[in-house]
Amino acid sequence: MTWQGYNEALFLYVLALGSPTHPVPESAYAHWLSGYKWLTFQGTEFVSFGPLFGHQYSACWLDFRGIQDSYMREKKVDLLREFTPGNVFSAILRQEQSRTLEGLCREYLGLDCV
Repeated sequence: MTWQGYNEALFLYVLALGSPTHPVPESAYAHWLSGYKWLTFQGTEFVSFGPLFGHQYSACWLDFRGIQDSYMREKKVDLLREFTPGNVFSAILRQEQSRTLEGLCREYLGLDCV
């Protein structure tokens, strides 16, 4: 399994890149970053990752205000700003799926896997 592209592994890459004893090379993050997919949904652009926790998990532990990787710098957004539309997209998707998937509660928008 290859973890490439935007997902909850962002937190792991920050830890690995900053390790004082066993840091990974920047090329590891660049490879992961190469899988980012930009999405436009209802006029809002953001990095696509379906599960809500992918947009929340890393931000639970790290303050991303003003932090950009090369991909976000190109898009002129920081990582914290990026989490908001991803959360909105996941909420809308959850509401739409609740109409067709039995037992899915549209009000439940916690750390989930859509």
